[in-house]
Parts: sequence; C-alpha cells; structure tokens
Amino acid sequence: MDHHEFDATVQDIANVLAKRSSTSRRSVVMAVPAIAAMLFVRRAKADGGDLSNPARGTVPCRSSADCLTTQICLNGSCAVAPTGGTSNLDAPPITSPTPTAGATATPGAGGTTPAVGDEPLSAGIYQGTCGSLAKDPKFALIDITNLGADGKEQKVPEGAPSDVSTDFSATVVNAKLADLVGKDFVIDIRTDAKDPKTTIACTKLTGEIDTTAAKPEIVIPIAPAEEGGLAGTIWLRDQDTRTLSYVFVERPTDDPKGIRKGDLVLPSADLNMRAEASTDAEIVEVVGVGVELLVTGAPKDGWVPVTNEASGNSGFVNEEWVEKAAA
Repeated sequence: MDHHEFDATVQDIANVLAKRSSTSRRSVVMAVPAIAAMLFVRRAKADGGDLSNPARGTVPCRSSADCLTTQICLNGSCAVAPTGGTSNLDAPPITSPTPTAGATATPGAGGTTPAVGDEPLSAGIYQGTCGSLAKDPKFALIDITNLGADGKEQKVPEGAPSDVSTDFSATVVNAKLADLVGKDFVIDIRTDAKDPKTTIACTKLTGEIDTTAAKPEIVIPIAPAEEGGLAGTIWLRDQDTRTLSYVFVERPTDDPKGIRKGDLVLPSADLNMRAEASTDAEIVEVVGVGVELLVTGAPKDGWVPVTNEASGNSGFVNEEWVEKAAA
C-alpha cells in the first residue's frame, strides 16, 4: 500500500478504537474483528476486487476443510467466501429433459430393441445372416466404447472416415480382408454378448474393396433404420494376412448438451462442486472458469458427476454452467 492508503488505514483504526468506551486490552481485542473487516474491504477495493465473488488466495487446499471457516477452496487455493460460502452461480437443479427416441432396430433374433446406455457394447464377426447367426462369433471384437485406457474420451484414429464417432472398437482380426468381405459374414453389435436378442445393429460385410489406398480397405455404413438401432461405420483395413477392424457407432443420448462419461467440460463461471447432486449438499470446492473437469458418469436431473484432476476432488456440478471442451 502507498503512504496515502497507509495514512487512511491508520485513521480508520483510530476511529474504530475511539468508538470504544475505553482503551483497555479487552476493548482492543474486541475491536479486532471490525478492524480486520475494514482492512479486507480496503484491500479488495484497492485491488479492484468484487466483494460479491470469491477472491483467490495463496494457501493451498484440496477441499474447504483445509481452509478457515470463512473461506472456501477455489482452484486449489483458499479464498474468501461470499455470503453463504458459495459461488454466485449455483443454479437449482434442472428438470430432466424428455428422452428422445432412438432409432428403431430389428433385433437379430426377435424381441424388442434394448435400450442403449453408456456401457461398452459387445461386437463380433459372425457367420450367417442378420437374424440367423451362428451361436458364437467367428472373430470376437474388442468392446465398443468412447473411453480410452485413461478413462477419457479416446481419439479417432488417423486416416479414419470423416465424421465418425469417438465411440468405437479397434481389433486385429486373424483373417485376410478378402476372406471377410463378400463372404458369409456380418458384424453384430449387442448389449449382451451371449444373448442374440440384445442385438442393436447387424451389418453384412459386403461392398467393393478400395485397392487404391496405401493398404486395401473398405468402408461399410451401418444404417439405423435398415441394419439396426445405431448409425455407424465399419472400417476394415488390410494388414497382409490379417485385417484391422474398426467399428464406429453413433450412440443416442438423452442429454441436451450431448455430455457423456469421459468428456471434458469447462465451467462458464466460478461454480460450486457439490458432494451430492443437490444445492443442499456440501460444497467440495468452487471450480474456476475454464478449469477442465472430467465427466465420470452420465448427467442426470441437470447434474454432472465430475472429477477435478488438478485438485483430486470429485462431486457434482450443475450442467447449466458447463460446456463440452473442444475436441
């Protein structure tokens, strides 16, 4: 502080003490809270701070339990809390949106089309025709998921067809490409590998192999209305005596923002992370604007389960105040 601010501060302290009936030790001690509050206001104004927002601190923390009772944990540092100890943006829960109907599929072995959630989907290359398949797959494929080994949304492989989803499987199949395409093989996608009634997409491996590419390859669309309950793309690439099989699916989502487990989201304002999906739940921390949060489950009733990898804290944030990070 400069000398003008120092002089003003000394005068303010003198005024506080002058209001006391005595200058005993007890009187001075009783005046400390008022002096501290006055100094905080003066310092905040001098810094251009807005007292309605939490001021970032310098004491490291992992949760509000590491801070003083008048503070909160904001982006890993203790900060002064506004009235109520919350950020300014902690909107009430949003009512659940009306689920949108997914594409209708004709299950491979009859029955109703099972609901498609965020769980991994089973896939395999079967002999036969859609609706009349062998009991077991000729070649089992890696499960279809949007998550990589690190729990985050995986990246689309280089050279993949345009506009494919990050929801895919990649498997090296022990068969030549020419021995799979145009033969008696289909790729069948299910919610339960052992139950053919849970088929949600089935596509025959047929078409013209592109031999002009660096390696012979073929792209086969999965049409939701005709082939199954999910739109998607099959991409088969020749690997000499083997075939690299990619199966991409466009999984329907009921979430209005398309947020799914494994996504990264960014708060659009300083935002409370709650221990539970409720404005009445304990505040774990206040997350600052633009801090990356990893989505750990499907959003529900306007709340998104997240982890702040920087602080190690997990909880729930209101979906109204977050957006998906750019891929």
